[in-house]
Amino acid sequence: MISLHTKARAQRFPDGHGFQGKTTAELTRQVGNAVPVNSAYWLAQRVLPSLN
Repeated sequence: MISLHTKARAQRFPDGHGFQGKTTAELTRQVGNAVPVNSAYWLAQRVLPSLN
């Protein structure tokens, strides 16, 4: 089983990032629903020019 810390690292969350929740399921859902920072940046760089 992969730890919450390992899942968060794979999503590129910084070490020590504080997740808010009472259960492991809530915390895991937060990490799982997150868009990785690098992917969000890549997407924003491609969408932004079309908005200007």
